[in-house]
Amino acid sequence: MAVLFKKIKDRYPDVARELEKADFRSDDEIRTLTRDDLHELLIGPAKLKQRKAVYELIHQQKPIGELLKDLKAFIPAESLTAALTENGVLSGYLQIMKDLTSQVEKVLSFFQAHVCLLEEHSNDYKAAKVVCTGSNAQQGSNLPPIPKGTHIGSNVQQGASAATGYRNGIISLLGAVGTIREL
Repeated sequence: MAVLFKKIKDRYPDVARELEKADFRSDDEIRTLTRDDLHELLIGPAKLKQRKAVYELIHQQKPIGELLKDLKAFIPAESLTAALTENGVLSGYLQIMKDLTSQVEKVLSFFQAHVCLLEEHSNDYKAAKVVCTGSNAQQGSNLPPIPKGTHIGSNVQQGASAATGYRNGIISLLGAVGTIREL
């Protein structure tokens, strides 16, 4: 029996029955389930908390410390040191990882700025104000700042300006993602 299926069966027997009906028994099959899939399997608002809990259980990530510990146990320290020398197999790997980290941080800052912008103009303005006042709310974003009180779509010119800003930001994001793929 699959480990993940057993965990689900122990905690949520009715969910396990639904998974069996849909012929999802292996860990690999269960890990492919999306939120939408779970919504189809577990129908109704009464099962919302259960769907969320099962989704979190399915897509649970090992803590970073544990992953690094496993990696260190897998690769002997001498081998890793030798691989990182000038002529070693991993000679360029460290720089690639540093570059990739920098690019991911830029993409994340774009996402944060985009979320803040959208939240500022949503009905939940108070929550946006708390989230978007951080030092990196607009940092790294190509989106033009929109003055407080501006209502997107209040006139054609403002709507076009906002759409252009979104388009430019998305193009920048796609460029960053493309660069990451090239590495």
